[in-house]
Amino acid sequence: MSLERPRIVAEIGVCWGGDFELAKRYIEVAAAARVDFVKFQTQIAIEDVPKSEWDKPRAPPWGGPAIPYIEYKKRMQFTDEQYLEISRHCQSRNIAWSTSVWGLGALEQIKKFDLPWLKIPSAKLTNQDLLAATAQWAKDNDKKLIVSTGLSTRDECIEARKVIDKVGLDHKNLVIFHCNSSYPAKTEELNLSAIDDLKGIFQCEIGYSSHSITLGTTVAATYLGYKWLEVHITHDRSLPGDHSSAVSFHGIFKVVSGVDDLVKAYGIGQKCLYDSELSARL
Repeated sequence: MSLERPRIVAEIGVCWGGDFELAKRYIEVAAAARVDFVKFQTQIAIEDVPKSEWDKPRAPPWGGPAIPYIEYKKRMQFTDEQYLEISRHCQSRNIAWSTSVWGLGALEQIKKFDLPWLKIPSAKLTNQDLLAATAQWAKDNDKKLIVSTGLSTRDECIEARKVIDKVGLDHKNLVIFHCNSSYPAKTEELNLSAIDDLKGIFQCEIGYSSHSITLGTTVAATYLGYKWLEVHITHDRSLPGDHSSAVSFHGIFKVVSGVDDLVKAYGIGQKCLYDSELSARL
């Protein structure tokens, strides 16, 4: 009897702020912390932002004055050349990478790269066309599809399962992430016990995407049986937006060491006397 170490994903998301050298620094920190994957977000600005929203001011996650929303989104796009450099940089650091896809154009762009999985973000769980197309990619390539369930109702999760099943994706290649998409999520609303309900709905591996700044609850998810942990990381928690619900570079080291200690401490499932105790017996 043993406790399985979950796969750990360091979510970079938008915290790189359009600074490609900083994005590479995130990769280096995640690799040093011994996580399994780094994850980005793939978006096509003109596809993902309604034209009515283009000129609305948005406070950028790198700080500074508000800028038009479309300009913010364009700054957060990666070119194909940058994705190739990410691949090379990750390979040199012995860490894998992947991304979440936010639209069909983003899916087409990222299909050019040999990734182990793709993720549907919580905000797109009800986009059935995107969900079906990404599930088809996973089926055709024998890769994993990860779907995050923040922002969604139980009924919407059931509908998502129907879309995936219609494509015919084998559930061995499906992973569902439990998530509370508040930024940051309140501890009393993490609802980690939802794992069994999600297992019942999807009949697959369940992971946990943490938007909480409490490291202990993220580590504890391992004990509850979550097979994947996704943790948002940031170089500066004082910055606005996603940074406030992310853990620091130091924090991701603490999460990984906490998980590893829990796996070691889990034991064999029955009472025993260890040799190290014998000298203390009277």
